[in-house]
Amino acid sequence: MGAIIAGGRATRMGGVNKPLKWAGNQPLILHAYQRMEPQASGIIVNANRDQREISALVPSGTAIVEDDPEFAGRGPLVGLLACLAHARSNDFKFLATAAADTPFFPADLIDQLRAPIGDGAIRIARHDGWRHPLFGLWPTSLMENLETFLYSHETNKVMAFAKRHDLIEVDIEAKGSPFFNVNTPNDLAQADEMLQKMRS
Repeated sequence: MGAIIAGGRATRMGGVNKPLKWAGNQPLILHAYQRMEPQASGIIVNANRDQREISALVPSGTAIVEDDPEFAGRGPLVGLLACLAHARSNDFKFLATAAADTPFFPADLIDQLRAPIGDGAIRIARHDGWRHPLFGLWPTSLMENLETFLYSHETNKVMAFAKRHDLIEVDIEAKGSPFFNVNTPNDLAQADEMLQKMRS
């Protein structure tokens, strides 16, 4: 199962709901969804606001899952927890994750994450020496461990949790800037320009 993490606060965008911002003639959430859809058996979206609007944009039947309010404001780990819980309740053993504000991630991301031979329970994407923790493959059996981590630790860093388990950092092969993410209005304008060029 695949999950699009779209529950952030977007403070560098003035608090707007980033996944609903348009670039390349459609909202960012749709770019992420369309990248993930051919790669995964079912997709869920983690969103904490504008759920009806997001639900209307993505294919009918897509589950929209919210963060546990007990962990409000703790960042993407809380979205990961909600998605792991949903995936496990539907008998999926693994969950692939991607960020909603990253419209160019590889169309074979999940295959690349699966490829390395090793005992790493968690697979995290790396490109040009940079880790991208929201692009990973997670065993759903880690749900309780993550919940305990959120209860017991002050840090909200995804890698802090991942490093407590068997972990493989997977070097992702892709041209250009596949993990370019939209954090600011300037980033949005740049993404729009890149997407328009891809369409022409």
